[in-house]
Amino acid sequence: MGRRRIKNIDLPSRPVPLADAILYAEDEIRRAVNEARADFSFIGSREACSGKGSWKKTDRTAGAALKLAEELSAVVLDDGRTIRRPESWLKILDGVRKRAEGCARPDLIADVWETTYKGKMFCSCHDNSPKAERDIKSWIRCSVLFDALAVGLVSFSDNEILEGIKAARLDPWDGEKIV
Repeated sequence: MGRRRIKNIDLPSRPVPLADAILYAEDEIRRAVNEARADFSFIGSREACSGKGSWKKTDRTAGAALKLAEELSAVVLDDGRTIRRPESWLKILDGVRKRAEGCARPDLIADVWETTYKGKMFCSCHDNSPKAERDIKSWIRCSVLFDALAVGLVSFSDNEILEGIKAARLDPWDGEKIV
């Protein structure tokens, strides 16, 4: 299953829009990674392995194993966006979810994550204020961005991330910043 490349669309260059773009596209990134891994064939793989002396021989199995062990450099989503190091992004998202399980209200974080970034219906068992939802979204974004910074996926400074998070928490109804 090949992907048609429409045109190269860049990801946002600001911290919060980038985090949101990755969070909204999580399912599509997972699907693209699975398709890229499934499309890999042992038959077409040819890597040269050093043998004795100066000659080389082709070992398809070893070449394929090396290729499968490497991280994918990029995947192209259906809308043309290129996600570089997609498996690292997925590890970060999984790590943030795992860390959320240790929080006081992991079910609330999971509900906000699912409703905001996956478009699912909100669980009626929680009565949330808009401020609580903004706080949770800020925590998710901040966690994703700082984890991405730690592994070298983004090059924002700490201040750029924190200023972006604060700006995103601006209450659209009254114009006051939530602290």
